[in-house]
Amino acid sequence: MRIGIIGCGGIAGLHIKGYQACEGVEVVAAADVDHQRAVNVAGADHAYTSFHEMIAKEHLDAISVCTPPKFHKDAVCAALEAGIHVLCEKPLAHNVSDARDMVETAQKTGKLLVTAFCHRFHEPVMHAKEIISSGKIGKVTMFRNRFGGKIDMTQVWFSDPEISGGGTILDTSIHSIDLFRYLVGDPIKVACAVATADERYKVEDCSVILLQTRDGVIGTLEASWTSPGSANVIEIYGTSGAVVVDYSKPNVRYLTSDASEWQEIESTKPDRFVLQAQHFIDCIRNDSKPIVDGTDGLRANEIADIAYRFSRNDGGWTSL
Repeated sequence: MRIGIIGCGGIAGLHIKGYQACEGVEVVAAADVDHQRAVNVAGADHAYTSFHEMIAKEHLDAISVCTPPKFHKDAVCAALEAGIHVLCEKPLAHNVSDARDMVETAQKTGKLLVTAFCHRFHEPVMHAKEIISSGKIGKVTMFRNRFGGKIDMTQVWFSDPEISGGGTILDTSIHSIDLFRYLVGDPIKVACAVATADERYKVEDCSVILLQTRDGVIGTLEASWTSPGSANVIEIYGTSGAVVVDYSKPNVRYLTSDASEWQEIESTKPDRFVLQAQHFIDCIRNDSKPIVDGTDGLRANEIADIAYRFSRNDGGWTSL
């Protein structure tokens, strides 16, 4: 299977690593506005500065779109309309309108559009999903996810709202929104608070989103670029136990009300980027439905957009 890469920055390397673990799959071409970066990926004979030219010449089966969010729509739609399956980095787009156009194009062409919500393929998250579905922790009542750390985004596109669409919400909480939907269900209520601790940013560098499902599960999604020592963790609490995914540790752990000690499930599979690539390739080969697709990316964009609007308008907050 012939794979092309559009956008050869840092995240592209993880996509390539994933494809290298797939039997019968080869990354054969790359496109980037920086020609040398494309050469580094695919060699001089198959490196392009125009993804349209790459699509026209390389007879590709699938493409990973790893550009900044502002440029996702044009690349994704061009590939889909050329009959090529697409794995697109998160967020699916930098606004809801672009994301909707991409999903509609995938539906029209009948080609796969998979949003790269790689945390669904993190083995401890997969085990957490199984534990929740089994009923071991009873009815889920609360969900908390925090992704944070001290990260300097001042010199990269992540902090440019014209390119990224936002700050921590579209960078990391877009994953958190998807994890909430994947593990406990779709929210029907959204609230949000944002802050900018580092005055150099034009976007938020700290955010908290509050979600609630129709059956009452409450979720808090925390993100920060300005929190040294921050935990990176998912916590799910139920009426009969709890599940914790700590990204500093390899295994998921859980506690049930009839046990006195936490139990762990050992992780034995490859990393999430390998599993993501393998799943994408398997779905193409078997004409099967992926566990995450463009509609999940669109829904996450819609929820993020509602969160931003709430934060700008102060939503339903009561001032003291």
